[in-house]
Amino acid sequence: MAYINNTMETQTTYQNLIDAIIDIEEDAQYRDPGKAFVQLLSEYFFATETSQNKAIAGFICQLPVPDQITKLPTLLKITPEDIKPFLETESINESLCARIMLQPAYLSFAYPHHSPSFSKMPPEIKGEIIQSIKQRNQSILTAFEKLQQDIKATKERNIKALIALILKNVHLKTGMPFTKLSEPVSQLIEKNFNFCNEIFIASNKQISEINDDAKIKNILKSLFIIKKFDELTEMSQVFKSEARRFIRRTQRILQ
Repeated sequence: MAYINNTMETQTTYQNLIDAIIDIEEDAQYRDPGKAFVQLLSEYFFATETSQNKAIAGFICQLPVPDQITKLPTLLKITPEDIKPFLETESINESLCARIMLQPAYLSFAYPHHSPSFSKMPPEIKGEIIQSIKQRNQSILTAFEKLQQDIKATKERNIKALIALILKNVHLKTGMPFTKLSEPVSQLIEKNFNFCNEIFIASNKQISEINDDAKIKNILKSLFIIKKFDELTEMSQVFKSEARRFIRRTQRILQ
């Protein structure tokens, strides 16, 4: 589960919500959408706070979950339209994030040098808190917008596009520099892998193809400046780890 910038003063950006939901719903105790949603709030959207303050975690666990969510078969079905009414409320104090971030336990955690009561906060701190609530509400809405975009992309992505995405993530995760290419990446992929124009549905033959160790190492050597065997081994492992993530996404979405 990944997120960036988790203080009250800065914008929070949530990434890979689709993977977070799959992680949670794979646990039998969170098969119920209501329980899964509360766990998502606690362990993903407010992960930093709940990991450091059990009182915040306890309060989140007691939050009532809207019927629009509990009636869904899976949290993967939550659309921006489903979640928006609880984030963009008539009064900011009634919004989902305000119900958490205005609690004394949360204020005590975020502002330990002030009284944990919003009404007693200095005006400039009140303004900062309200702005942080608005930003967090918007970040959660954006995360669910991205969730549905990711699901649509997963259903439409062919093998060539999938391998290109995996290679991009390998570069981002390892920081290895690209070599000077004599031809487009798409052509290199087509030379190394079969079934490139097939929509990826995680069939056995497709899984076997994108996990082919020799083909993975060949394309990595074609794309990156690799000087040591250990570097090639590490990058191959990252490639396979990313492949497993997208295989799992596809299998779950196509259920």
